[in-house]
Amino acid sequence: MRHGFAMAACATLLLAACATSRPTVRAPVAPDVRSQALAQVGQWSFDGRIAVSDGKDGGSGRIAWRQDGEHVDITIRAPVSGQTWRLVGDDGGYELSGTRREPVRDIDAEALLFRETGWRVPVAALARWVRALPAAGEAPLFGDDGLPKALDERGWHIEYRAYGTAGAAALPTRLVARRANLQVRLAIANWNHG
Repeated sequence: MRHGFAMAACATLLLAACATSRPTVRAPVAPDVRSQALAQVGQWSFDGRIAVSDGKDGGSGRIAWRQDGEHVDITIRAPVSGQTWRLVGDDGGYELSGTRREPVRDIDAEALLFRETGWRVPVAALARWVRALPAAGEAPLFGDDGLPKALDERGWHIEYRAYGTAGAAALPTRLVARRANLQVRLAIANWNHG
């Protein structure tokens, strides 16, 4: 009798535990409302980790990205070598420091980064993709929660694997961008958005 009572009590506790540990489901967000709200925020930043690979070679490090309108300020610190690169600029031109004695400049951020570091990172597009916004107007694939899950643009396939909340906005915390053998991974620890 006591054994049956104990079993019933355990079953009740297990059911109660299951009921309280259910994940909360976010109400779906209207995609156009989200995109418009995010696009209006001119100043934003994040800190996290980046990993880049071309199928043969790669690298990783800590990344701090600061955006003010079109102006970008990206700092990458490699954990093993301790080397730090800083890319600063806008559509008028970019400057990269940390690869030579003097900063080097180019009108194209992606070409400059690739030439000096070997990393192929689509900087201009990534400024949009990192917030789950299209860079070339393509429509993302949305999940049941109303948030972008994938996007195909400019030959790149971007997957959004996790989201967090910064202020009132749901923003990606884990994403992977791939094009052929190229891959850029971001794991974002902290967002400052709006």
